[in-house]
Amino acid sequence: QKPVWSCMPRCSDPDDQKFIELAAATHAQGLVSKDRAVLKLRRRCAPHYRIMTPAEAAHWLDTVPA
Repeated sequence: QKPVWSCMPRCSDPDDQKFIELAAATHAQGLVSKDRAVLKLRRRCAPHYRIMTPAEAAHWLDTVPA
């Protein structure tokens, strides 16, 4: 069985691919980015983790129960 990080969608910016794979490999709950190429992968990465803008992440953190 392949590791989850190797099955992640390809980012249009190869320099950003490492962040997509790192979030998957560490079983992150979310990835925060302002980069358009990363943000375009939201739906395709949704089964594994959320991709959010900084504003969305701040709101998400405010709603997470303590």
